Parts: sequence; C-alpha cells; structure tokens
Amino acid sequence: MDRIECSRSPEYAPISQTDIEALEDLLFDKDEVIPREAYQEIYGDAPLGVLVRSIVGLDRDAAMSVFAEFLQQSPLHPDQIRFLHEVVEYLVKNGVMEPKELFDAPFTHYHDSGVSGVLGEDLAAKVVQLVKQINANAAVA
Repeated sequence: MDRIECSRSPEYAPISQTDIEALEDLLFDKDEVIPREAYQEIYGDAPLGVLVRSIVGLDRDAAMSVFAEFLQQSPLHPDQIRFLHEVVEYLVKNGVMEPKELFDAPFTHYHDSGVSGVLGEDLAAKVVQLVKQINANAAVA
C-alpha cells in the first residue's frame, strides 16, 4: 500500500478538519468505498483520524518531540529512559495508545505496576497526559 504524502510542516500538526473531509469524500462519496453505516458498525464512534493513525502509525520524530521536553526536565535513570523509548516505539507502530495500556504488558516487564511503578505517581501522570495529547492530535482539532 502506498503511503500518502502530506504537505505538513515538520511540526506534525494534528489531523485537520479539511484532511478528514477529504478522506470522508473518498470513502463515503456516491461510489462508497464503504458505506458510512458499515464504518460506524465496525468502528463505532471512533473518529476517522484515530482510525487513520492506528493504521499508519505515528512518525518517530513526532513521537520523540512530544517526550523531548519531559526527558530534558526530569532526571531519569536508564530503566526509565528505556521504558519511555518503549512507549515511543508502541506509538510509532500503533499511532495511538489507551493510557491504561501503560499499566499492562509489555510495560509491566519493568515494574509490576507499569508506568507508575517505573516513574512514580507524578511523572507517570505527566506521561499519561502526553499520551492523551498524542491521541487528541489524531482526532480532528
């Protein structure tokens, strides 16, 4: 499958309403690649942007840029840094992440409590917020 190039700047802006409308026109126009009702039956209320991100993943530079300030501001030991790199790899592959996944495998192989066990409650809350920010960027702004 060919990758669709987009004319975004290196800041990797959220998917815009124009992007979603163009994709909807392709999918749901009169020729209907998939009827809107079938899409909703399969994917429910999931925004189209989230579906796209889950298929194509997230650019590594975009994922790393979200965590860059966190890594600079928080003195972390090597296991914590490896944990965050694993989070980034997950996002690169899957595009989005439910915050609860930070408390499940494979993230529990660093600590049984997942992100809160590895980073502590305060830093874990910041990571959860960053993951939510990434997910929000997949939806229409």
